[in-house]
Amino acid sequence: MYQNRRSGRDFSTQTNGLQSDGRYRWLNQKKYKVDLVQTDQHSNRLESTVTLTVAQNLTKLLGSNLSSRAFYFVSNAVISDTDNHNLNGIEEKSFVDSDQPSESSFRGSFSDDNCNAVQKNESVIGSPLKLQEIANLAPLSLSSPLFRGEKLSKAKGLDLSTQIPIQDARLVMQKFLKNEKQNSEGPALAVLCNAQDVRKTLMIGVCKNLKKEPTEEDQVTNTLFSLTMEKVQLSCLGEPSFRKCAGQKCQMESTYDLLDTSLGLGSIKLRATWEDMKGSLKINKPLSTEFSLEWDLATGNQLSPVFAVYRELQKLSSFLRVLRNESDIEQVFPKSEDAVSTNATKKLREFFARKKDDDLVSKSTPCLLDPGNNRLNLNLALDRDFTDELWDVLSSCSNFKEMVSCLRETFDEMRRGQMHVFVTTDNRSTMANLSRAAASGLAVFPPLGDRQLALRLVTEIGLEKLRKLYLTIMVTTNKLCSPAQWEKLFSQETSASSYVQQGEEGCGEITVLSKQFSVLEQLHDCLECVAIMGTFTDSIDLTKVANVVLAGGDSCKVNPALAWGEIEKRQWTSLRRKTVSNAVSTVETFIHSMPEGILDTPCESECVWRLTAQQNIL
Repeated sequence: MYQNRRSGRDFSTQTNGLQSDGRYRWLNQKKYKVDLVQTDQHSNRLESTVTLTVAQNLTKLLGSNLSSRAFYFVSNAVISDTDNHNLNGIEEKSFVDSDQPSESSFRGSFSDDNCNAVQKNESVIGSPLKLQEIANLAPLSLSSPLFRGEKLSKAKGLDLSTQIPIQDARLVMQKFLKNEKQNSEGPALAVLCNAQDVRKTLMIGVCKNLKKEPTEEDQVTNTLFSLTMEKVQLSCLGEPSFRKCAGQKCQMESTYDLLDTSLGLGSIKLRATWEDMKGSLKINKPLSTEFSLEWDLATGNQLSPVFAVYRELQKLSSFLRVLRNESDIEQVFPKSEDAVSTNATKKLREFFARKKDDDLVSKSTPCLLDPGNNRLNLNLALDRDFTDELWDVLSSCSNFKEMVSCLRETFDEMRRGQMHVFVTTDNRSTMANLSRAAASGLAVFPPLGDRQLALRLVTEIGLEKLRKLYLTIMVTTNKLCSPAQWEKLFSQETSASSYVQQGEEGCGEITVLSKQFSVLEQLHDCLECVAIMGTFTDSIDLTKVANVVLAGGDSCKVNPALAWGEIEKRQWTSLRRKTVSNAVSTVETFIHSMPEGILDTPCESECVWRLTAQQNIL
């Protein structure tokens, strides 16, 4: 993700980009501003100015060797109404520190333009038409807090006609080259143009590189680049001779949006790469084409099929936060000092009455999962033991006093020994051990005067419930990971438990619970990814995706036969063709609408935009 790096030494104001120490005196036009745009793969922020969004999207079109460089991005300093707001529609003040962490749960970026690539006869897969099949749409009403507080307001974008004329942009480049003559490791320069010249130039710039010579002194070379735009007829794209390649193989690439970011679930892209002598933009040999799947998916979106599981996980996270720092208890239980309410207590007594009459094992389909139209089997009937059902009651307590009261009543019922209590053999929680001991009349129940102890007992059974749920979904039912992989994930937690049993200082029971939680968090990220993938794809290998996610990856190769089943019913999102001739590298990108952040008139239905990036090494 690209971001604006703030530095008091480098920038005087957001609107003119002139530096007080004279480092950028080559830019003596106060009507221009400079943004330092850098690549940061580990940050993902929802807030971004329109200018920086344009910088991000245009530099991606230059080619792989330049798209990862840092840039001084020069644009018109006149702030339009849209550029004075970030992409959330919130006014942005000068020098907002973009390094501050975002509270957003989303991993992906947001775009409203991807939907233009949809064909009329396209399947509903990856379409908002499927929403009613995967989630309850009630939370998305106009009165919902999701829309009142978090809805993205669509920015109009920058008006290119107000940007820098090509002649002035060239002067900026000349001054930059003169000033940065020997600085080969600094950022490149990109100047946003007004596209009013004959070639309709969107951007020009220069990048300095250090050329190492084995026998001579290292030399600094300059790579000049430009990005131009034009409309072309769709019918021309099918002609191999659309661009003559002088007998060289062209590097071809096409991307397909299996899921775009408009739903807030993130994005799933299928990318195809191949070589073609004639530069044909059509995949003529699918089996010789290399396909890769790339995803950047959100965790905790309300439309996710496993959103309710995420909420359970967040509840456990809040309990662990209190265990680490008891002062946070007011945030988790805002009514902790109030009188005990009767809701949870009533549910608990009904649960005990049921346990005195029914079978030992309760089989039920958890309401945490929304099967919908999903290739992943989420329609499960689980064996729920005593602590699983007890968690459902205790975790619903509205305040801390109520939780302690329910625990005391639970201990009293266990002492009476009138309930049919069943716990699974692999349930290692304290409540499970007390249940086994109570059945033999040997239980010694701990006092609940210690606030941490009561909350720890509840946290333990919550972790155990989710552990069994993930085990059933990912190992037993859907075979997303093998038993050996499962054991490996929990091996660190087991070693931590042994460490505590040895009585070593510096590691306690809370640390063990935290390690268990971190494993469950990793499993949930995997489950959420695979569940979304299972909704919006037809043939992708979900087990392979799960293995990649558990290994920390976000892309994988796809068998051509499986990939072809995904793209044959979809229209491409973008096409790219790269050629090299006489030391000039040309990258053509075909898209249905201009990159996000740029104001343009939509293409006619029979036309697309062609953005041509050229690089020339001097």
